[in-house]
Amino acid sequence: MKTAQLIKEEKQATELDEANEIITIIRLFNSIFDRATHHDSELKNLKGQLSDLMGVGTDLTAELDFDRLFPIIISKVTKVMSVERTSLYMIDRD
Repeated sequence: MKTAQLIKEEKQATELDEANEIITIIRLFNSIFDRATHHDSELKNLKGQLSDLMGVGTDLTAELDFDRLFPIIISKVTKVMSVERTSLYMIDRD
């Protein structure tokens, strides 16, 4: 037969295990939430970049004058890549 002290210790151990499980579940939920927030932010960023690239394509197909086209390419690529400078090399195969 179990003594009262042993029953009390087992009850405390069970309560501690349950508390640890709850803490573990909360930590896992927080981790999942953090990852989901990061992925949502990354998705928004990628959608913005795709929109910018589509705009570049539209601008490039609308301009037929090479002298005006190259500055458009440089400015759009610089913006989309989020860099300070861009170089464009043209190779003349003739």
